[in-house]
Amino acid sequence: MFTDAEYPADPYPGRRAPTSFVHVDGVGYPLTATRTGYVVGGPAGDVAPPACHADDAVPADDGVALDVWLAERDAPPLAGRTPVLAYGSNACPSKLTWLRENLGFTGPAVALRAECVGYSAVWTTGVRDRDNQRTVTLMPMPDVPHVIEEHVVLLATTDQLKVLDVCEAADLSCWGEPGRPDPRYRRELLPDDVVSVDGAASIDAPVLTEPVHAYFGCHPTREPALVDGAPARAVNGAFPASDAMNDAFATPTAAKASFSATRATPP
Repeated sequence: MFTDAEYPADPYPGRRAPTSFVHVDGVGYPLTATRTGYVVGGPAGDVAPPACHADDAVPADDGVALDVWLAERDAPPLAGRTPVLAYGSNACPSKLTWLRENLGFTGPAVALRAECVGYSAVWTTGVRDRDNQRTVTLMPMPDVPHVIEEHVVLLATTDQLKVLDVCEAADLSCWGEPGRPDPRYRRELLPDDVVSVDGAASIDAPVLTEPVHAYFGCHPTREPALVDGAPARAVNGAFPASDAMNDAFATPTAAKASFSATRATPP
């Protein structure tokens, strides 16, 4: 297991764990893929207490079946959770704790390492209000061959998804409404062949049973920033800024375009 201290959220986007994990109370427990599904612990790491498990759990030496582990904590099983691609700070364990402390994110967070094909996390034109750190957005890269990036899929409960929407300011109902801030991101469905999760090939039943959701910048401050005419991919390192404050781009003053989803936008 590991603690948040090993994976700080600063500087943005934070440090990521090298394995799939389930996270609660500032601690992450690695997940191992087996034929019957994910288990907490096993070869990947320590099993979280309690040590008494249901009859259908795998042996303690091999870890605890994830659904059993979740049930022990009165948390919903994997079935019915919504897969959400986390390509920025939401992939960082410490950010999950920040969501708990500041936005009411509750229950264990299930985070699966994932491979994303044809889409890239790119630096945006704006910064976060709370700490002036530049953020990223997701964009398709059809003109760049062999784009494959490693990110995280959060299997979110209904309540957790609502918190993620709040965090990303993804309430499209407030678009253009006087007195309410415009949304920064929109949540859309990715094509079926874009995301694959770690260990899925080892599991008999499908892991992702519905399309993966992802947040796309839809505000001028969350549009891709261009460097020499091209988006700056986050995998290539920190945004090329003029100083440590990462403020190479001022907040755009151009007129805002009308919202238009490129793919189906979930409720």
